[in-house]
Amino acid sequence: MTQDLEKLANSAKERGRPFRVLIVDDESWVRDVFKDFCDITRAFDIDLAGSGTEAIALVEDNAYDLITMDLIMPEMSGLDALEEIKKR
Repeated sequence: MTQDLEKLANSAKERGRPFRVLIVDDESWVRDVFKDFCDITRAFDIDLAGSGTEAIALVEDNAYDLITMDLIMPEMSGLDALEEIKKR
């Protein structure tokens, strides 16, 4: 795993900026676990959202390389949020 993390860090360094990642989940502990893993290396710049609506607002103002999305959330499902994001 260390070699993979080094590859990610080197890739981010070569591109001149970290990979932008949005983690969307209504459970804060899930967001924290994903963020803690990403913080192992400086290859990621992380934003967190607790709902699909919050994710849509963040996507309007930011460009992400990767979005992880919980599919089952109370306010708006992850699939509905992704459909809305694709429209923009």
